[in-house]
Amino acid sequence: MGLLPSCKEYLLDAMKVVKINGIIHYHGTAKNWKELFDDVKTATDIEGYDVKLIRKVRVKSYAPKIYHWVLDCRIF
Repeated sequence: MGLLPSCKEYLLDAMKVVKINGIIHYHGTAKNWKELFDDVKTATDIEGYDVKLIRKVRVKSYAPKIYHWVLDCRIF
């Protein structure tokens, strides 16, 4: 899911097709990665899944004090 600045609107669709123990590779822009993880957590809560952060990477600066982040989240 690599649509910048955000692919948040597609998270619920991703939750409908991800398999248990699958991984969501989520791109987004934010001041810190926790903002993006909260988006994933909200989507998993709505669909009745749990989520665990596997990896977070700050890719680059997107704007002043805003960064492009990539999160790998395991869904179970």
